[in-house]
Amino acid sequence: MRSAHDAVMWAIGLLGSTAYEGWCLRWVCDAYAIPVNGLPSARAAADRLTDLDLLDAGTPPDRPGVLVFYQPADRPDIPPELHGCGHVTLTLGGGWEIGTSYRRPFPSAVGIRRHPWLRGRYLGWTHAEYLDQARGR
Repeated sequence: MRSAHDAVMWAIGLLGSTAYEGWCLRWVCDAYAIPVNGLPSARAAADRLTDLDLLDAGTPPDRPGVLVFYQPADRPDIPPELHGCGHVTLTLGGGWEIGTSYRRPFPSAVGIRRHPWLRGRYLGWTHAEYLDQARGR
């Protein structure tokens, strides 16, 4: 598993890339070099983390590398198969986040935005190491 600093540097290295469009959870897991298997979507990960009491609904801490989960509104520019899948980003510190799907319309690239990333529902934040527990490990 990469450190938070290394995960953020990996993510920054993909600014402008569309390679992970529609795959935000895989992007976050790849940033930390951890397997994604067992979690089909960001929303499934958030639900599992909530069940385990590992998702904090408060404001994300002001430090890099924290995972932030959302349930965006289903939009017509998002393919129907992605509706309800949720979204996850990484914090950069100072109220900034980096993630896939930076702009409308879908698809778009990895970009940086202020928290909250989406106008949809903010679900909460967690630490990357808790994804192992969410996967059932």
